[in-house]
Amino acid sequence: MIRLGNKTFFALATLLACTPLVAAPATNAPGPRLTLADVAHLVGDRNPRLLAERETVAAARAERRTIAAYPNPKVGFDHFQPAGGQRTVFDGARQEQVSVELPVLIPGQRASRIAKADADIAAAQARFTAGTGILAGDATLSFMRLIGLQETVTVLSNAFIDVTRLKDTVAGRVAEGAATAYDLTRVEVELGVLENHLESSRSEAAAESALLASLLGLTNGLPTADGALQPWQLPPRILYDFVPDTLTAPLVVAATGEAVAADAGIKAAKRNRWPDLSLSGGRTWTRRPFGAADFVGVNIEIPIFDTRRGQLDKARSEARAAEARHAAAVAEVDSAIRQLAETVQRRQAALDRHRTEIEPRLARLKQMAADAYALGRHTLLESLDAEQARREVTLERIETITALVEAQIRFLTATGRLLPYLTSPNPPTTNP
Repeated sequence: MIRLGNKTFFALATLLACTPLVAAPATNAPGPRLTLADVAHLVGDRNPRLLAERETVAAARAERRTIAAYPNPKVGFDHFQPAGGQRTVFDGARQEQVSVELPVLIPGQRASRIAKADADIAAAQARFTAGTGILAGDATLSFMRLIGLQETVTVLSNAFIDVTRLKDTVAGRVAEGAATAYDLTRVEVELGVLENHLESSRSEAAAESALLASLLGLTNGLPTADGALQPWQLPPRILYDFVPDTLTAPLVVAATGEAVAADAGIKAAKRNRWPDLSLSGGRTWTRRPFGAADFVGVNIEIPIFDTRRGQLDKARSEARAAEARHAAAVAEVDSAIRQLAETVQRRQAALDRHRTEIEPRLARLKQMAADAYALGRHTLLESLDAEQARREVTLERIETITALVEAQIRFLTATGRLLPYLTSPNPPTTNP
């Protein structure tokens, strides 16, 4: 057993304490910086959320290829061996038969099935288009909210620095006897409350960043939004002088496609009620002695037990349900477009009032409060009140712009204009 003396043990402990530790690899690496153009690109560039819906379109096309194919013929071969020495019908010792059966479609059956398959393709494509538009709206909303939260964090961070500076000023005045300990405690409390708000805003920004990454299918870290928060410049004609156009709305387009497909299903179900028909023909022959005969025939299904009435009733029920969903979608989109257009106008007016009546006084209020407290003309509470007022007005401006942009995005999404607007020659910009 090795025994260490006190000096040796002390030397080893000192050496271990002085040895630098290997830093653990960072697990929260910064994610990509995204612009609004990046968001529009990632929504349509093999987005994982759209892959499944895109495959439904491919499946519908494959189903159409299957339906358009003609029925395959059937080839049969039969061998008859007499039992107990009995002769065949041709008085031969052995008999073989070869036959071919060809299913025949009733005129109109194949055409109605193809029409139904084409309608299913159009409906799947409409659902994919609607899903793309809705996903683009959700991702754009999340991106703009992230910009708003990032600016909120910046405002609170700057306010934290300003209050910290004010705390240092108060601490100096307390040391000089020009302020009381209450003033210092009061500003320390304000600083603690502000720090809590800052951390809460940072958590909200991280949650919104995670939502944006999920919508865009990003796996390389939480993204940050690159841009400045400002309202979009929408053409006035689509907000003030418009009739709600529900023909391009994603929900209505999808519901229209489903209604058309359901109507085609009724026609196909009517044609499919006809009994199955097939033509057959072949040759049979015997050995010892040899004999041969050719034959033709017609096979037709007798619809005694299954008249396929249930399939027709089901198709009619689906058509009625699709028509009801279409009417509901039109009513929902029409009212939503009207409400969102009015919301955009009201929030634009609120932002205009904020810009003309409140913002011009912010910088002056901050400077006046700082100068007055430095000269001893205002109390600490008045200085804190001025700082709080300036901060709240700035945060209110961010909330007002965020609410306006959200209403604009929802309006464009509801009318189906978002993606064309983002990819237009003059897209909305978030650059300052």
